[in-house]
Amino acid sequence: MDTSVLSAVLRTLFTTLSIIGILLIVGTVLRSKFKIFQNMFLHASVIGGFIGLILGPIVWKGSPIRSNGSK
Repeated sequence: MDTSVLSAVLRTLFTTLSIIGILLIVGTVLRSKFKIFQNMFLHASVIGGFIGLILGPIVWKGSPIRSNGSK
């Protein structure tokens, strides 16, 4: 594997994991602030996932994550 390809893969992996982590933190904060999420037994990962689904590729046009897997 070429070092530039490996570097691009690692950069994309780091970016993806960072986005997932941020969404999980946002889901945790929202679940702790709004009692309705606790009453509905929604996990923070589900809340963060819905936020990521809503914001997805429509909002994050510059995101390195593409639906077809290409950059």
